[in-house]
Amino acid sequence: MKKILISIALLGLVGCASATNFRESNRQNLERLAVGMDRQDVLDLMGVGEQRQFTGSETDGPIGTGRDSMGVMSVQIPVGGNRPVLYNPHRGELYNADDSSWEVLYYYTRVAHNDGMVTEDELTPIVLRDDVLIGWGWPFWARQVRDYGVPAELPDPLPEASTQR
Repeated sequence: MKKILISIALLGLVGCASATNFRESNRQNLERLAVGMDRQDVLDLMGVGEQRQFTGSETDGPIGTGRDSMGVMSVQIPVGGNRPVLYNPHRGELYNADDSSWEVLYYYTRVAHNDGMVTEDELTPIVLRDDVLIGWGWPFWARQVRDYGVPAELPDPLPEASTQR
């Protein structure tokens, strides 16, 4: 019986570590980005479609689901599944503005609230214009929206800048 309880406890810790490793890997990859990279190079570096299942919050709270201020699901649960899955990128958006196509890829990079949900303030936007990386981070994305009339809705207030270019 003790072995079973220890195994269950260890599985819970592995789940938390997976989310932590996932974020850490994304933060390290952000440091390797360079303005001017093409879209495929960005996706190759940052990762696409990688999934990491995890259980519980960063401590031991339950996983929850919710919607952020923009109505985007905070934690994605696969059809038929009962455990949240993290995706790279967490989500993406496409826009047309200033005679250009804009793509914003949001990667999970930090914990703002230890509640088991992934929300806007825990994501870092990576901004591509005409399939070329032009920068990343909330302050950068907000400037592009303002300066080029990109029809994006930004969170108010803007999340803190953990990393930006």
